[in-house]
Amino acid sequence: TQSTWANAHRSKSYCRRFCGLCSLRDGGWEAWGSWSPCDVTCDNGTQTRTRECTNPAPVDCGDNCVGPDKDVKTCSLALCPVNGGWATWSPWGGCSVTCDAGLQHRDRVCSNPYPSRGGSQCAGNTRDDRVCLMPGCLDGGWSSWHTWSSCTRSCDDGIQSRSRTCTSPIPSLTGKTCVGDALQVDMCSLGKCSDGGWSSWHTWSTCSRSCGDGIHSLYRTCTSSTGNHCGGFTQQTDACNLGKCPGKFHWLI
Repeated sequence: TQSTWANAHRSKSYCRRFCGLCSLRDGGWEAWGSWSPCDVTCDNGTQTRTRECTNPAPVDCGDNCVGPDKDVKTCSLALCPVNGGWATWSPWGGCSVTCDAGLQHRDRVCSNPYPSRGGSQCAGNTRDDRVCLMPGCLDGGWSSWHTWSSCTRSCDDGIQSRSRTCTSPIPSLTGKTCVGDALQVDMCSLGKCSDGGWSSWHTWSTCSRSCGDGIHSLYRTCTSSTGNHCGGFTQQTDACNLGKCPGKFHWLI
């Protein structure tokens, strides 16, 4: 019996000589399964298939099947599309002008890689532009001074001004602007201002009351206010009386 022999291989040898003494059986392979689909959708990939050690399965310490349970092979499909990729930008080109502002550009090519086999083109522009600034074509120059403005006062000291503009010529876009002041200010005097003088007194105003004591006034004006103002008062007030007011009468009963 099996317990008699410690070595399964020796037991298997004796069981073959003496049929029916033991049930030991080696395993056997089933037929290979179907190949799996290719593991890629384009270009080269792999396919696999498997088999099982069940024809028959090993019994009572029988040997397993000899050989691999998995088989692999290469599969080839249609070539994959190649999408385009941008190469590096070219160096910037020269400025389009020799003075003031212009443009310069650089280019790139959809060649890293080139699109092929139905692949997509590169997204974006093949040209890049930027503004370039060169020395100014024309620097600014001052116009002639305009005439002096009127003096700010009609007598004594005042000020007057004159101006000029940076328009002869106007500086170009990157040209230099004019150096110096656009405005000049100076003192001016049209003579000493005259002092004020009083006019004649006007006639007395009407008395403030028609009878009894009242007041009335007299006025004058300062004829000039450009220099020192007139000294004194513009008004005089005095008492007036146009007669005693009638008395009040009381009836006697």
